[in-house]
Amino acid sequence: MALTLPAALVSSSNATIYAVVWEWENRQNQWRPYSPEVTQLLERAHQKKLNKIFLKDADPMLKDYFIDMTNFEQVQIKSSENIQLELQLTSN
Repeated sequence: MALTLPAALVSSSNATIYAVVWEWENRQNQWRPYSPEVTQLLERAHQKKLNKIFLKDADPMLKDYFIDMTNFEQVQIKSSENIQLELQLTSN
């Protein structure tokens, strides 16, 4: 899937390439990247301005989690535990 970057990040005279990295914060306060499949799902949802995404749509092992895109949080369905999300653009 092609990512549409804001015009401020794209320059025809600049060969910089940006990658989208979606991460979640674990209990040790370390940021961990999502898999490419989950990242693609999150990026599509972000571009479409969706409010809630179920991670099982990208990875069946994550069936107990959804993403609250309004608050950038991953929520564990059974316990309602919230985990912070982060979106980064990294360059080459």
